[in-house]
Amino acid sequence: MLALSFCNTACANTNETPRQSNDTIIVPIVATDEVGEVKTDSQCIEIKDITNEVSYGHNPEAKPNVDVIVLHSCYHADSPDTFSIEGVIKQFIQYDVASHYLIARDGLILRLVSEDHVAWHAGKSALPTTKRTGLNATSIGIETICSKWNGPTEEQYTALAGLVNDICERYEINYIVSHEDIAPTRRSDPWCFNWNRFKAKLSEKALFAISKRDRFPKPKLTEKQRRTRM
Repeated sequence: MLALSFCNTACANTNETPRQSNDTIIVPIVATDEVGEVKTDSQCIEIKDITNEVSYGHNPEAKPNVDVIVLHSCYHADSPDTFSIEGVIKQFIQYDVASHYLIARDGLILRLVSEDHVAWHAGKSALPTTKRTGLNATSIGIETICSKWNGPTEEQYTALAGLVNDICERYEINYIVSHEDIAPTRRSDPWCFNWNRFKAKLSEKALFAISKRDRFPKPKLTEKQRRTRM
């Protein structure tokens, strides 16, 4: 299995929109030290492209107009190997869904769907404080493999932040949201997610986009909705 690769040596960055094939891309990795000083370093992150193996969960004919990033969680519910990449993909095939990216427990990033295709990851959805619905058509979806009992690993937070920072450099991203934000009666992911830990690694552009979550109203859910949402 390929592992996420970080390096401090120079590597090619073609600044494509969208990115294609396997990439080793320069991305800003942001860190906040113990005294609160923010430091940014340019590092390389490896993305494994498997789009040629994914015939499900997307529409290759539809072209998204991207200004939203949606963060998800997933795990393999029907296996003792909860965090199996293969198991998660089998579930995607079963339900005919897919995100653009999938981040494994060790930080490996898989590209499942090209950014210039509409992926079916958001479902019935609406962007709070706007009249926008059906967000598959305007978003890039990123799934992180974790569960309701075991949140993301440090490798996943770093990989996710690096990927989000890179996307924000290539698109005019106005919103970074959770699946729960856009479908609160159905979804509660990303689970066990430490937003402060994640935001400490984000670039200024990404922080601006994610700051709009602070203005989202809290959804009013029934007890049944709280019990049944995923």
